[in-house]
Amino acid sequence: MTITNDIITFVDDLIERNGASDADEARWAALKPAPGLETPRMLVLSTAHITQHTNDLFQMMTDDVPLFFTKDTRGDPGDNAGWIIPIVGDEPFPHTCPADLLAIRELAESAGCTWIMLDRDGPVVDGLPSYEW
Repeated sequence: MTITNDIITFVDDLIERNGASDADEARWAALKPAPGLETPRMLVLSTAHITQHTNDLFQMMTDDVPLFFTKDTRGDPGDNAGWIIPIVGDEPFPHTCPADLLAIRELAESAGCTWIMLDRDGPVVDGLPSYEW
């Protein structure tokens, strides 16, 4: 049983024992993942957690960065808002991958995430270096 299922079971039991208003039950039902649907987790961080050099590697589409997708908010290829990076099983990032990305992947994996979003407007978090550029 996953942690998510444990939490769902706990809250369901709590509601059953203590009761809840119809509105509370409706809110809870909307938060639960639908049975049989995969609900991946995504770590969202500011692009300030990567260096200008790493950002340039993404823009140049080099083999030094993992598989990624451009986070384009306006349909304009020149308007880059960040990067979306899947974590594919145990497949490692390239051996030439910059240390800033490796640290981000480690954080994502420790949080049980299978995706990373580096967003220019994303949060800057303690515990990871951040860079001015």
